Amino acid sequence: MQIKQMLVPEYKYELLCPNPMTPTEITFHNTYNDAPAINERNNVANNSQGTSFHIAVDDKEAIQLIPFNRNAWHAGDGANGRGNRHSIGVEICYSKSGGPRYEQAVRNAIIVIRQLMDQFNIPIERVKTHQERNGKYCPHRMLAEGRVGWFKQQLVSGDYVPPTPIPQPEPQLPSGQYDSSWFTKESGTFTLNTTINLRTAPFSNAPLIATLSKGQQVSYDGYGIELDGHVWIRQPRANGTYGYMATGESANGKRVDYWGSFK
Repeated sequence: MQIKQMLVPEYKYELLCPNPMTPTEITFHNTYNDAPAINERNNVANNSQGTSFHIAVDDKEAIQLIPFNRNAWHAGDGANGRGNRHSIGVEICYSKSGGPRYEQAVRNAIIVIRQLMDQFNIPIERVKTHQERNGKYCPHRMLAEGRVGWFKQQLVSGDYVPPTPIPQPEPQLPSGQYDSSWFTKESGTFTLNTTINLRTAPFSNAPLIATLSKGQQVSYDGYGIELDGHVWIRQPRANGTYGYMATGESANGKRVDYWGSFK
């Protein structure tokens, strides 16, 4: 893969890459944002903090901003650390949200790093994550997805084998399964006149979220009758989930009492 050279101006060298370097190692990172390689290059060229790296790789191109014969400050292992003083820093773009652009950036990074390994005779043992340099959780997405070992294996083999998808757990319904047929849309506020539990599902044995006291108010977006012998309301929660609260008993599809007031 062609590496496009867009080197930072030489007057920036003292800040961004002050030391001569003969590359003997490589450090790879995730950018933790959703910007393309050109943005990453320009951010470094325009910053006054000293943070730098050699190459940014996205889904379309690889851009070099620091010469390979000069060090860059990307590994967090100090002024004389092997990452900062002896390794080429490679940033893989679009890692914050993942998706097709990120996956293509990973594929391109495999090609680029393999080229660098061949060019500078760098063995796989000296290709490391940022985390291996100083403990930082980077490359964050690759670590979270358990793909660091897979990534290094692609560098060894020189081939691209798609990673095995991480199995996702099947959503578990609480005992006494229910579906959308129980739910009637209605928005309002319920004020408790006694202590009531807020649960993760409309059943008395569902996991407890919180216990609310008399006088507290709950906003709801719907209700269901004859679930577990109660009338339940559904509370939208800030984290995108729902809480469920019994507001009285029911029998034969009708409410028989109230544990608070509605408005």
